[in-house]
Amino acid sequence: MRLLASLLCSSSANFYPFEGLKREIFENHLKMWDVFRDPATGLYCDNVYSDSAHKCGNYLNAPWYANWYSSAATGWGLQINAIEVELGLRSREDGYKRSLQTIKSYKKWPRDPCTGFFSHWTSRQFTKSGEWSTIDTALGLNGMMFAGKFFGGEVETEAQKIWDVPNFTRTIMQKNIKMVADGDDTFSGGNAPLSPGSLRILRKISDKISLKF
Repeated sequence: MRLLASLLCSSSANFYPFEGLKREIFENHLKMWDVFRDPATGLYCDNVYSDSAHKCGNYLNAPWYANWYSSAATGWGLQINAIEVELGLRSREDGYKRSLQTIKSYKKWPRDPCTGFFSHWTSRQFTKSGEWSTIDTALGLNGMMFAGKFFGGEVETEAQKIWDVPNFTRTIMQKNIKMVADGDDTFSGGNAPLSPGSLRILRKISDKISLKF
């Protein structure tokens, strides 16, 4: 994380703290995310296999995982896309278009009509798969806001529209973060109780992004 922070805080888009093989490995690690991205929708699959010829979205005689999008993976993919632009590995125009395509496609993602949280997974047909996941919704939307703040313009506008859909404050109950929206306006699957220190951190973050705890 410190390495990533140093890269993103650099004033030069082509700055690297390393060269040679380490640089090649780093760049290839970022480019690997294209294997997870469906070029038709811009959404990212939950997993791929290194010994498979199938990329995400390659549906001709493809296994199940080529048509199984993940909200969390989509959020991470949006962040990687912005990082590639910052480091000069992708043009800003291309990164902007890719981000906008991803976010507009995500607007079709299945969501809980009661709470606005999105399903853990979906497909190109946008059918619900898995639970209404608060954590995977957060990971997906965090990536959208990351991209929105980085690119601005329509990317930020569309990201904000999706960010406003779920009510994240409702997931904090009795000092627990509830992991699942049950579909009937209730939540379940709480984790361990949050410490007083964690609650103070959440309140500080909430003040910056206009949430209330």
